[in-house]
Amino acid sequence: MNRIKVKSWWTYEKGRWSEKEGKYIDKTISPVYTKDLEIGFKKVNGKDILKFIGGPTGFESYYLEDLEGDTLDHDGDFCICGGTINSWAKCSVKSKDIHNAIKWRKK
Repeated sequence: MNRIKVKSWWTYEKGRWSEKEGKYIDKTISPVYTKDLEIGFKKVNGKDILKFIGGPTGFESYYLEDLEGDTLDHDGDFCICGGTINSWAKCSVKSKDIHNAIKWRKK
C-alpha cells in the first residue's frame, strides 16, 4: 500500500453521564494537539479505498469515489473521526492534504 504523510489535529472530550439530567456533565475538552498520520490507498471488492493509518480508532477509511469532487474542493478541515466522549478523539485533517494525496496517487 502506497502511503503519504499528513498532519492531523486531535482533541479529547471527557465528562460524566448524569442519568438525572440525561446528558454529560462536567465536560472538558483537551487542548488541540497535532499528530502525523498516513494516508494509504487500496482496492477492496473492486472499489478504491482511502484509509487513514494512525487515526483514533484505526478504522477511518472512505471510498475514494465519495471523496472526489466537491467534498474536498475547499480550504477547510475534513473530520475523519467525530470523537466519542471518554473514548475516541475528535480528529481532522486539511481537505487540501487529502486532495493532494489523491492527486499524488494518480501520478
